[in-house]
Amino acid sequence: MNALFPLLLRVVLLFLPTTPTARASGQPVDPLAGTLGNTLVLTREPDDGSVSAEALVLAAASESGGGEAASLSSSSGRVCNYDGGMLTLSHPHDLNPTDRHFGICNLFLRAYEMAVDRINSYPRCGLSAGGKRYGLRLRSYGIESNPHKSLAASKVMEPATDFFLGPYTSGLTDKVSQVAHDANKVMIAPGSYFLFVYEDRPASFGVLPLPGNYLRQVVPMLATLTDAKTIRAVYEPGPGAQCLALPELAEAHGLTVLGMDEVPRGPTRDVLLPIARNMSRPEEDPDVVVTCTYEAGCAEWMAALREARWSPRAQVFSICVGLDTFEAEVGTDAEFVIGMSPWDRSVQVVDGAANWTSEEFAPLFEAYSGRGVAYHAALGVATVSALVQAIERADALETDEVARELQTGVFPTLFGNVQFDGNGQNDMPLLALQYDSTGGVGVVYPPEIKTGELVYPMPTFDERDCVHLSPCGAGARMERAEASAAAGGDEEGAAGGAADVHANYAGTCLPDGTCRCSSSAEQRSIGVGSTAACHDVVSEDINYVAPALKATGYALFALQLSSSLALATWTARYRNRTAVKAAQPIFLVLVLIGAAVMCSSIVPMGYETSYRYLEDPATGELTETPNPDVRGVDAACMAVPWLVVVGFVVSYSALFAKTWRIKKIYDEARAMRRVKIDPKDVAFIMAILLSAAVVVLVTWQLVAPLKWEREILAVNELGQATESIGKCSSDGALPFLIVLAVFIFGCLLFALYLSYVTRKMPSDFNEGKWVTASILSTFQILVLAVPVLVIVVNVSSDAYYFVRAAIVFLIGGAVTSFVFGPKIYALHVTMRTDDQTGDKTRRYDFGRTTRGPSIAVISGVSGIGGSRSSAVSAVPGASCIKDGIEFEDDHENGHDDRRRRVSFIGEKGTDEAEDNALEEEKEEEGKKAAPEKEEEGYKKNKDEAEEIVPCPDEENPRCEGTAEDLDGDGVRNEEEEEGRNDRGNMEDPVQGIGNEKEEALGGAEGVESDREAMQKNS
Repeated sequence: MNALFPLLLRVVLLFLPTTPTARASGQPVDPLAGTLGNTLVLTREPDDGSVSAEALVLAAASESGGGEAASLSSSSGRVCNYDGGMLTLSHPHDLNPTDRHFGICNLFLRAYEMAVDRINSYPRCGLSAGGKRYGLRLRSYGIESNPHKSLAASKVMEPATDFFLGPYTSGLTDKVSQVAHDANKVMIAPGSYFLFVYEDRPASFGVLPLPGNYLRQVVPMLATLTDAKTIRAVYEPGPGAQCLALPELAEAHGLTVLGMDEVPRGPTRDVLLPIARNMSRPEEDPDVVVTCTYEAGCAEWMAALREARWSPRAQVFSICVGLDTFEAEVGTDAEFVIGMSPWDRSVQVVDGAANWTSEEFAPLFEAYSGRGVAYHAALGVATVSALVQAIERADALETDEVARELQTGVFPTLFGNVQFDGNGQNDMPLLALQYDSTGGVGVVYPPEIKTGELVYPMPTFDERDCVHLSPCGAGARMERAEASAAAGGDEEGAAGGAADVHANYAGTCLPDGTCRCSSSAEQRSIGVGSTAACHDVVSEDINYVAPALKATGYALFALQLSSSLALATWTARYRNRTAVKAAQPIFLVLVLIGAAVMCSSIVPMGYETSYRYLEDPATGELTETPNPDVRGVDAACMAVPWLVVVGFVVSYSALFAKTWRIKKIYDEARAMRRVKIDPKDVAFIMAILLSAAVVVLVTWQLVAPLKWEREILAVNELGQATESIGKCSSDGALPFLIVLAVFIFGCLLFALYLSYVTRKMPSDFNEGKWVTASILSTFQILVLAVPVLVIVVNVSSDAYYFVRAAIVFLIGGAVTSFVFGPKIYALHVTMRTDDQTGDKTRRYDFGRTTRGPSIAVISGVSGIGGSRSSAVSAVPGASCIKDGIEFEDDHENGHDDRRRRVSFIGEKGTDEAEDNALEEEKEEEGKKAAPEKEEEGYKKNKDEAEEIVPCPDEENPRCEGTAEDLDGDGVRNEEEEEGRNDRGNMEDPVQGIGNEKEEALGGAEGVESDREAMQKNS
């Protein structure tokens, strides 16, 4: 059964996944290679390249004329006699370049080969045990980081193995340790420190220091030599054991642990990037980051830090510092990174078996392997050395004897003094290392053996890029190249350094990656990191609105404001005149207020500043310091829509309300109902419209307020801004602009609707055509201006400002002009023209009406106790008033009949005669347009009894009035006449607008008297 077991393992290995790899050139084929199928097996014998590592270095020295090299070469050519035979050291490892841990395993392999060659070569000639000399055979077989293959291959190799050398990582080493323990053979491992690998296996040993020792030098160093206060760890399974001691050590030295971030095995940049970005937040921002990952994880973490554009003040790695593969992967980003290591080439030690010092070994290894020396190489040599020393001290090959010596002895190695504890692990302290600015590694702690000073905080990525890549750092690079050329005679390097610099661009790299220029008045730093350079200052066209154009805008606002104040004063003065009173003064004032508010938006339109954040005067880059002016400009940005919309709504809602009030009154009058409608009764229209606008504006203010932003329009070849334009913008403003546009458009349509339904009312009260004119002008302004506004918004600040200011001014001016222009003309121009033509009658010509109740002034119905007037002018074509009824002779049109025109309030209870009179007038009005009447004023006498008397001028049949209304020439006093219209001496057509105390027409008795008078006149 025991004989069949190796055969079964060989069959299993045939089906394990492997990567075919060519055998090393010149390597003999091992007899057992076939038993491992296509598993790569490398065997190193004493006669196939002994001292080859030394030969490479010494041959190079010989070519340069070194006499010592010839002597050593001659002595190393002697042949050794191994009378005891060969001892096989089996070594399972990652041998294929595609294997996960190939980089570190390759360091171990090359160190093993060098150590075996060194020990086998003359004058040592192997090792001595039991009076015989034995040579060493190194057999390495690939396991591709596969624990199952590690176990199977170790069992296959075990019969031909004298001693095992463990692989890298504890998971793989545990399988080899299990096979060695079952076979009662010694295993010594360079790359495993977990307890389970060695526990209860007395012949298994680990040279790698305990994981708890890795941070025992770094944490005290950071706590005592720096001002670091916070620390955070990132780790993956395996190496993460090195970070698990951090909380205890940090607490003992007064550091605060901000977190312990565990990541999956073999983390990538995508996995690590969120952690890096989280650390970069101001509330996190740890001073120190400790990363405990394998070699690949170190490079991925540095890539994540660079992408996050953040670096801690100290970056510590537990494994990667000193590895040439890590340095090649991250480049200059490795500068000033801190690491833990059990070894450095500066450590003063002498290996007890290979007889190398650190200074001797480092160049030999680099020449042999073609790689930089790291502690893993020294660890590989120390592993072979400790085993050889233990065998020679035990003077035996038996497992128990060699294991006992390993458990109790102290072995001087290239790695330092190796001493195993009771569990077979090396309890030795580690060193704190740090890369310098040249990429070299030096010991910075403990103080007694340090070779360099700790650099803290480490430079940022931007500063490193500035130093190594930017035009700003070219001067320093040239100086270093010249110094190197002077030391080594490298004239070509000096020339290259000189060509790298430009006097106008060079400066001094600052910690933030910018450049300090020698001439700060004429130059400024442009760019950060690799693009940092000193350039001549370029003036930027910032496109501020021209002061003259701002003055024009302010003048337009002043013009509108002064016009509104003047018209408000005019309205107050003439508020009792029919033209003004019929237009309802309170709403006229609101129209003026709205227009002034709307035009006041021109003032905040002119508010502007540069960028939201202040510029660094030395670099031209925007800082994180807010511009102190931007708060006021932001407020001005939102003030513009507030003023425009609120002003527009106030103006047009006032027009809506007063037009709606007239409509309601005339609707009631046609129904013969008396009604009183105060301004407050229609104020709900204004309240609804204004509330809707305010809701939209408040929501806009809270959700997506307009803010000042500056957009760069043009840059030069260096990326410097040469032109920019500022404007108020918001990513979420469009929905609110659409809602407001629809709202305003709806208001205009509603105004058109009201103008249409009131188009046939008497022109004294109906302003529909003027409201329509103002709306059409508003539409015309918007249709022409909005496309222009869209075109110039990103082109010219002057044009953008002027178009906006012109829009609000023209809209406000149009409303003001069309509402007040006709009233001023009627009150001041038409009346004055009549006086100049010699007509002694003061006229108001508001047009004719063809439908609806006829308008005439009701006189002598004050209800104060005075008698009704009974005098009627019988002159053809004249009009007279009796008992509140106006009679008009129509002889001018060639008719002998008389028509009665009635002015009424619509009080319920009028008698049937009055209703019939109204019906007759409606029919007559429908047949023929009513002739235009002249205004005739009346005034109560001192006893408040009104008497209608014939005019003194007998030739002017249309002149009539009270005794006190007439002056010496029979013409009414213009100074005493108020509240008259073209239809007679009536105040409002419906006294609910003017005098609430005005009564309806007289009762049935008054109507009968009117009829009698009409019959007599007929």
